[in-house]
Amino acid sequence: MPASTVILGIGRLGRDVIARLANFLDPSESVRCIECSAREAGPRVEAVLEDLLRAGKTQGSSPRLDLFAFVDVLEGSEGDMVELCSQTAQVVGGKYAVLFPSNLPPEQRNAALHIIAVMPALAPGPSAEAALARLARVDRWAATNQGHPLLSRVWLVSRHTTAGTLSDESLLISCASFASAFVVLRDEDPVTQRLGHLSPEDGKFAFLSAASLDLRESRIRKYAALRTGYDGLRTLVERVTRPVSDPSLGAQAVSSLSPARWLAPFDDGAPADDCRKLGMSFSGMSIPDLPVRIEVRPFDDDASIRSRYGILFRSASEERPRTGVDTAQLDQALRSVDRAEAEATVELSRAVANLVETEVGRTTGLRRLPEVELGLKQIAASLRDQQLAASSSSGIVRVDPQAAAPGAEPFLAEVEASLEDLPSKRGLRGWTAAVALGVATIGLVAGMRITVTPPSVSANQPNFSTPAFASASGFAAAPAGPSMLQEQAISWSVALVAGLVAAGVAMGLVTGRARKRVQEQLERRRDALMDAASGRTGGSTTKQQAEAQLQLRKRRLRLAALSATDHALSHLAVARATLLDAHARQLQELRDIGIKSPAANASGDNLGPILGATDVLHDVLLPDLSLLSDWVARRRRITDNELWADRLVEETWSERGIAEDVPCADPGRMDKLCSWQVDPLEEVSVLGDAQMLEAASVKLRGFVGQVAEALAPICQPRDLHGDPARGIRLASLFAVAPQIARGSFDAVFRSSERNISVLWTRSQAARVLLIRTWEGYRLDDIARGSGIRPPERATDTARGAS
Repeated sequence: MPASTVILGIGRLGRDVIARLANFLDPSESVRCIECSAREAGPRVEAVLEDLLRAGKTQGSSPRLDLFAFVDVLEGSEGDMVELCSQTAQVVGGKYAVLFPSNLPPEQRNAALHIIAVMPALAPGPSAEAALARLARVDRWAATNQGHPLLSRVWLVSRHTTAGTLSDESLLISCASFASAFVVLRDEDPVTQRLGHLSPEDGKFAFLSAASLDLRESRIRKYAALRTGYDGLRTLVERVTRPVSDPSLGAQAVSSLSPARWLAPFDDGAPADDCRKLGMSFSGMSIPDLPVRIEVRPFDDDASIRSRYGILFRSASEERPRTGVDTAQLDQALRSVDRAEAEATVELSRAVANLVETEVGRTTGLRRLPEVELGLKQIAASLRDQQLAASSSSGIVRVDPQAAAPGAEPFLAEVEASLEDLPSKRGLRGWTAAVALGVATIGLVAGMRITVTPPSVSANQPNFSTPAFASASGFAAAPAGPSMLQEQAISWSVALVAGLVAAGVAMGLVTGRARKRVQEQLERRRDALMDAASGRTGGSTTKQQAEAQLQLRKRRLRLAALSATDHALSHLAVARATLLDAHARQLQELRDIGIKSPAANASGDNLGPILGATDVLHDVLLPDLSLLSDWVARRRRITDNELWADRLVEETWSERGIAEDVPCADPGRMDKLCSWQVDPLEEVSVLGDAQMLEAASVKLRGFVGQVAEALAPICQPRDLHGDPARGIRLASLFAVAPQIARGSFDAVFRSSERNISVLWTRSQAARVLLIRTWEGYRLDDIARGSGIRPPERATDTARGAS
C-alpha cells in the first residue's frame, strides 16, 4: 500500500529534530518535513498533502498517511497540542474523508497521528505536574473528539530515564532515530504494529528509547568535499607562491614575446621606410648628388672649396614646393603607418594573451605562473626604461614647421669654423714665394762661394803656359778642372731646387693641419647629409615631421605593450589572491566542522570532532577512526593531489581565458567539483570494505552488550494497586541494520543475550539503530509511577459529560 509521511517540527525543539533527520533520511517523494507552530499545522499539512496523495495514486492501491509531530510539552501555550490534534484531524477528516474514513475500526484505519512529546523529569514538582496537565488535555480531546479519530499514540521521551540522564544532543538523536526507523521500515511488522491504532481499552501513551551506532555520513561527505578542495587549493597555492630561483627562467618563459619585433615596423619596416623616403623626397638633395671623395688641395681657399663642394653647404631642411600629389602621397603613407600601428597593437595584445593561455592556462595547471610573472615584469621594466630614454631624447621632440630643429644642419658650423683657419690664396702664394726666394738665394750664395778659386791658391799654382811645361811634342796640356760657367750653372740649379723644396715644406707646415681639419669636417658633413637623405636622421621639415610621427607611434606601441603586460600581470595577481582566499576559506570551513589542524595528508585527520559528541546511547560505529579517515581519503575519484589540482584549473578555466575570469573563483563551481570528486562515498558503503566491516562488527558486539540496560523507560507506571501497570509489548526491543552488513552483524545479534528482532534495510548507510518501546499506558498510571497526583481521567470526564 502506498504510504505517505508528514513530519511536523513544532517550535524550536521540532526544528532541531528535523535538522537531525537530514542525517538519517534519504530524499523521498513520499516524505515531507514541515517546521511550524502548532497553530499553523493545519494549513501547512493541507498544502503538502495533495502532492503526497497524488504521487500515491499512481501505485493503484489505497493510500496510507502517517503524521509525526515532535513537540516540547512545556513549550508554547497549554492548548497548543490540542490545537495541533484538532487542526490535523480537521484536514484529514474533512477534505480527505473519502480517502481516510473515520468510521472504520482501529485496526483498519489508514491515517494516524503520532505525537513525540519531550517531557521534563517525571518527579514530583511543578514542571512534571504542568506537563501532565497539558497531556491530560490531549487525552480528553481524544476521548471526547466527535471528528476524525486521528491520534494514535503520544510517545513520551525524556532526557531523564530510569537508567540515567541524556544530553540534549542525545535526546534529539533518539527522536530522529525513532522517526527514521518508523519511516523507512513502516511496512515491517514490528513497525506496523506500533504505527497502527490501538484498541479503546489500551492507553494512548507510550515510552520510547533509542540507541545508535552511526558514522553520520552526511558530515563525512561534507568533510570529504571540504578536505579535497583544501588539498587541491593548497597544491595550487604552493605552485603560484613558489619563488623563482633563477631570473633567467623568467626570460625563458616569455621568450615567445619579442617587444623589438613589435617596434621593428617603425624602424626598418616597409611603412616606415616609405614614410621616410617620401618625406625626404621633398628635400632638394639626394644621395647621388653628394660627393663620394673629398679632397682639399694645397692652394684651396674658402671660395674654391665652396665652389667645388657647394652641395655640402646647402641646408638639409631645404624643401621643394609641394604639390597636391605630394600631399596625397604623404597622407597615404601616414595611413599605412597607422595601419601598421593598429596591427602591431593587436598582435602584441594577442601575443601576451596567448602566452598566458599556453604557459599558465588550463593545460599547465598554473605551474609556470611564477616564471611567466617574472618574465612579464622584466619585459615591463625594459619597456619603461625604453620609454624613459625615448622621452628624454631630442629625437622625438615634436617638430615645429616654422623653425628649424636644433641640429638640423649637422657639422655645418664645424665646416665653417675650419674654413676660417685656412690662409688666403694670395697670402699663401706670397709666403711660399718668399720662402722659396730666400732659401734659393742662400743656396746660390753658398754654391757660388764654394765653386770660386781663392787668389792665394791661384798664385802658387804653376803657369801651364810657359815653355818649361810644354810637352815634348810641342803641344800645351788641357785644363784639369771645370770652367767658371759650369760652376755657376751648378750653383743656380742647387739654389733653385733648394728653394722649391723649402717652398713645399713651408706650404705643408702652414696649410697641412688646416686642410686636414677642413677635409675631416667636410666628410662628416657629407656623411650626415647622406644619413639625412637616406631617411635615418635630419632632413627637411616634412621628413622630420614624418620621423616624429614614427617615434610617436613607437611610444604608443610601448604604452600598449606596457598596458598588455600590466593587464596580464594584474590577472595573474588576481589569480594568486583568489587561490589564497579560496584556500583560506576552505581551511576555515574545515575548522568550523571540527578539523582545527588538518594533517599533511587527509588519511591522517582525526574525524572524531566532525562526528559529534558520543555517549552511552549514541556512539560511532568504528572503534578506530584512523581507519575511517584513510578509507575516506582513498574514495576520491582522483587520489593524486597534483592531478586533482590540474583538474580544478581545467574545469574552472574560463572559455575566454584569464581575461574573463580567474580559475577557482566561483565557490559554487568549486563545491560541485569537490562533490564530484567524493561522489564514490555515496556509491560505496563503508561496510562494503572487509576491514571496515570487521571493525564495525567488533564495535557492535560490545555496544549491544552494554546498551540494553541503558534503554530504559522514563518511569515505571503503576496501577491503582501500586503494581506495574498493564501495557502491551513492554520493553520490546528491535534493531535496524543495513542489509549489506547482514553476514557479519547477524552473528553479533544472535550471540546477544537479549532477544532482538532485526530489521534489515536496503540502505547503504553505516548505521545501526536499537529501538525499545513500552506501549498502552494510561496517563494516570504514568502519574502514579512518577509520584504525582493523577490528573482528571479522560474517561471520567467523558462519563460526566454524558
